[in-house]
Amino acid sequence: MRYRPFRIVLCCFVLLLPATASVAGQNPIEDRSNHQMNTGVGLYGAGNLDAAIAAFRDAISTWPKNALAYLNLGAALVDKGDSTGAMKAYEQAIALMEAPPPPGAPAIRHHAVNVTLAESLNNLAVIYYQQNRLDDAFARVNHCIEQFPDHSGCLLTRGIVLQAQGKLDDAIVSYRKAYAAAPKLAVASQDLGSALQQKGALEEAEQVLRQGVGCNPKDADLKLALGSVLSA
Repeated sequence: MRYRPFRIVLCCFVLLLPATASVAGQNPIEDRSNHQMNTGVGLYGAGNLDAAIAAFRDAISTWPKNALAYLNLGAALVDKGDSTGAMKAYEQAIALMEAPPPPGAPAIRHHAVNVTLAESLNNLAVIYYQQNRLDDAFARVNHCIEQFPDHSGCLLTRGIVLQAQGKLDDAIVSYRKAYAAAPKLAVASQDLGSALQQKGALEEAEQVLRQGVGCNPKDADLKLALGSVLSA
């Protein structure tokens, strides 16, 4: 199948800052693993992708339950072009996040855990979509939305998958929810506006895209999308 051009929110690379990821003081092994992971974040930021991947692998080797290290490894492997390795990393992050807590431990998720799970589910769905595994992509992204109903990235990904399945009306519903959750997000405006244009709702498409350009005046893709509607 031919994929339409689109941009995905937080899919190609997701590295959370150390302040978000680290749970300092829990135990020396976890602290060391988080330090190695944060070293990988810095290496990636410096453009040293191979060293960053090695650092994430070291973090996992030190503490195999470091789900955020798996998420970061998956994102780095996507950037490296290794979608198979990325898929395995995301699947492992999801498995760790969804595993039941140890006996006697409270079943409480902190913010970093929620972010890790949501982004892993979304990123895995994106890889499935890119492999034309639309049913698998839909299952994963729906699983994300069931737990995080206002996650704009997952809502956009679901819209993209639905549109690829020929379900334009359902896709627009999902795009509308993403746009409501993040009205200033350029890709939310672009995907909703372009879908509305395909539907023939040119007036509403123009309104959405103009608002998007107003919030993101330097975004070339949004301007192109608006131009397409105005010339239709």
